[in-house]
Amino acid sequence: MTSVTGRIFICFGGPVVRLSVNGRDHTFEMDCFCGPMRLYSDGFTPTKNQWNEKSAFWPVFQRWFDAGQRIDEFGRGILP
Repeated sequence: MTSVTGRIFICFGGPVVRLSVNGRDHTFEMDCFCGPMRLYSDGFTPTKNQWNEKSAFWPVFQRWFDAGQRIDEFGRGILP
């Protein structure tokens, strides 16, 4: 919750998604305005660090994003 000029703004994130990159699962909450927020594997706790710009996560994320951000019933991202 953030206070902005005396008003309260509550932001709810999007769905929790898991993408497999090079055999490793990456868990994140997808927000329609802020993009992916990296989470620990519990699916709730934000990590202290996000992916760096050279991470192998970003090309896979971009493919998933461009393909319509589809997820299956288990929260796994569906890649084309």
